[in-house]
Amino acid sequence: MNQDKEAMELLQQINSKLDVLDGKVEQIHKDAKKAGAVAGGVAGAVSGGLVATGIAFIKAQIGF
Repeated sequence: MNQDKEAMELLQQINSKLDVLDGKVEQIHKDAKKAGAVAGGVAGAVSGGLVATGIAFIKAQIGF
């Protein structure tokens, strides 16, 4: 009977630690999504700037 009680206490400790770990994983997931969105936005802005500069340079060479 005493072993069952000890086993139950250990299982409850494991469960509480898993709950904490689950919360941390959710926060990491949110942070990763935010960082990915920012990186995508920056990459898009840089690409757009390069294309616009290239078009302006071509127009200047042609004489438009």
